[in-house]
Order: sequence, then structure tokens, then C-alpha cells
Amino acid sequence: MFALLTIGPTAQDKPPPTPPPLPPSPPPPPPPPPLPPGPPSTPLAWRVGDRECYPTLKACYDAMSGPEWKSSTGAKVGETWLDPNIKCCDKEWISCKRGLIDEIKFKFIPKLKGTIPPQLALLTALEEIDVRNCDITGTLPDTLFSSDSVIEEIDISQTDITRTLPPTLFVSGTLKKIEAYHAGISGTIPPTIGMATQLKEIDIRDSDNCKGTYITVDNWIVNPIRTRDPRRGGNPNALPKYVLGRPATRRQWKRAKCSGYSGTIPPEIGGGTKLQEIV
Repeated sequence: MFALLTIGPTAQDKPPPTPPPLPPSPPPPPPPPPLPPGPPSTPLAWRVGDRECYPTLKACYDAMSGPEWKSSTGAKVGETWLDPNIKCCDKEWISCKRGLIDEIKFKFIPKLKGTIPPQLALLTALEEIDVRNCDITGTLPDTLFSSDSVIEEIDISQTDITRTLPPTLFVSGTLKKIEAYHAGISGTIPPTIGMATQLKEIDIRDSDNCKGTYITVDNWIVNPIRTRDPRRGGNPNALPKYVLGRPATRRQWKRAKCSGYSGTIPPEIGGGTKLQEIV
């Protein structure tokens, strides 16, 4: 006869203990700092150029009789200078390098007259100022130039710009050529010319002659009777010798007289090691 034994659950039959909860995940690391900006792309260069050129071009438009600029057909020109939505380098008479204005072609603007505004200094990439034979008066603003200027050539020949060359003109060291022939520049050459290490030529001939202006005079001509062939009734001895012609008046150019340069050439000019000619 067998006995019935009851066997209870063993240790192997028990469920495993519940593991402890995992610790919370650490927070994600902060994002890396942004990279330093690289060189400006073309669109950024355009924006910088547009931002700096609008007040300058508007100042030039106002100071140089912009409302009177007209083409040979009588149409108004230059109004693109007043539109900030037009890119600077797309405006009339503007030359650019790398999206920044390096030259304004003033001498091609019809009926331009007035003064050079100091706001022109805002064009930090400007390399040339050429107003030769333009109806420009006033002076070269001393604030137009600084040690940060990159201007290489200036031509104010045959204008009515007067007074001395500003000392700041030479401090940048980038100036290569100055032409002031038949302008009204006077006084002495400033000692700062010694800082113009790239300067090659200065032309200040006839600086005592300003450009002048047109005046209206009587239009006297030789008496037609006096010049007529004697065989046809003319009299070579007829008086008066001159009579009022048709039209009765004409425009005549009258050159003004300015004080001109004076004094001596400063010894500092020896700093201009590339200077080849002073006339």
C-alpha cells in the first residue's frame, strides 16, 4: 500500500523578483554654439550696398539739382536714385565691384550742377570721384576723406570748386592721382601729403582760373554792306564797321579769376615716394 504525498512549490517555481526601476535618462546636451559667420555671399553684399547707398544717392540728387536732370529728349532721368527698391548697382551712372559702388559717373549726368555732398563718404568702397567740366561749386568736404577711404583718383578739373585741398585728402594712403586743372583751388599744399605713399601725379595748373560762367553779350558782326562785293553795290569802307547781328545777343564764356595756390611746397612731400609729376 503506498502513501500519497503532496509536494508544495519549490524555490524554482516562484516568479522572479521585480527589478528596481531604472534611473531617469539624463537631459540632452545643449546644442553646440553657432559657427562664426563666413564671408558675405552675394545677396548679403547687395543688401549692405543698398543700405548704404540710398541716403548717399538721395543727398547727391538733392545737392546736384536732380529734379533738373533731363535727357536730350527732355525726359527726366536719375529718378532711380530715389527708389530704395532698386538695387544700387542697377541705378543709372553707377559702377560696382562685388556689389558695392566704386564709382559714380557724374560727368555723364545731363544738366548736373551744384555741390559735392559730404554724404558721399558713406560709400566705403568708392575709388574714384570725377566731376571734370561739371557745373560744380563749393569745396571738397574734409569729411569726405578719412584713414579708411579707398579713393584712388580725384578729378575736379574745370570746375568752380574753390579753397584749399583738405588735409584729410591724403591720410588714407590710397590716393594715386589728383587733377585740379583750371579749378579754383587756392592756398598751400597741406603737409599731410607726405602720407600719400601711393600718389603719382598732382595737376594744379591754372588754379587761379575758376571755371567761370556764360554771360549774355551783344552780337556784333561785320557790317554786311562793308563786306559786300563793290561790283554789286558794296562799299568796303562803309561805316560803321560792325553792326548788331541776328540774333541781337549771344552767349559768351567768361572765366572767373581765383586767388590760386601760394606759398611753398611742404618738405613732407618727400613721403610720397611714388610721386612722379607735379604740374
